[in-house]
Amino acid sequence: MSAEAGHASFFFCIPLQPKANANNWERVCAVLNQTLRSIQNQKNQNFTVFLAGQDRPDIEPDIKVKVNWLQADWTVQNANNEKLRDKRRKRIILLRAVREAGGGYVMMLDADDLVSNQLVEYVLTDRNPNGYIIERGYAYDWGNGCIAPIPGAWSKTFDSVCGSCSVIKYGVDDLPPARSAETEEGARHLAMQLKQHSQWKHVMSDLGRPLAVIPFPAAVYVLNHSNNLHYSIKAMRQEEVPLRIAKRKLPVTPELSQEFSLPAAPVAGS
Repeated sequence: MSAEAGHASFFFCIPLQPKANANNWERVCAVLNQTLRSIQNQKNQNFTVFLAGQDRPDIEPDIKVKVNWLQADWTVQNANNEKLRDKRRKRIILLRAVREAGGGYVMMLDADDLVSNQLVEYVLTDRNPNGYIIERGYAYDWGNGCIAPIPGAWSKTFDSVCGSCSVIKYGVDDLPPARSAETEEGARHLAMQLKQHSQWKHVMSDLGRPLAVIPFPAAVYVLNHSNNLHYSIKAMRQEEVPLRIAKRKLPVTPELSQEFSLPAAPVAGS
């Protein structure tokens, strides 16, 4: 962790899947680089990036944003329940790093999703004491280059569909202490009470810490790049998702591409 990490009050926390479990590691790295471009493109640069994984990815030369690497020192069996557990454990070590940096606004960001370049600026200007939920965003078909709104491609709000949907304000006491990730899974601190992303805003409200709604589409759920974890859990989604996006697709305008750092062209063979 860098010394300057403690001075930033906004944290992007990214868990990365192991190379051994990836269908296409080169694609994992390519999609991650696009995620990092969307972070790098923020209008307000007052943020820290933490990335947790077993294998260091190939970061492309145009990525200048500082990425603080957190080593995950365990192996993962190639089974869906183990992959989900691996992701939870990485979230814990990411949150421990935020604790060590003093706490602040935290966005748990999947290693394939994209964020609006307005997000950090809005959060650090508005400064809701509890944090934010993203109810509007987009779904992007990586393989076909199509984008559609959420709600739209799905009737549900964005936070019901995609896990990259919140910016939660954590104090130090809300975060996991410096113990092993394994023993922290059952802890009662705030971070571990937030499990299913579709329930986060309800849990926070029940705790008396309601989340404000970001008043613009703030993130992109990136799909159809051959490495989505939930595709392997619900195989039918691999056919269903491109159809949903194509049915409600929007023009990929220069403004939309700039705001979210969309790929310059679709990737064939996804």
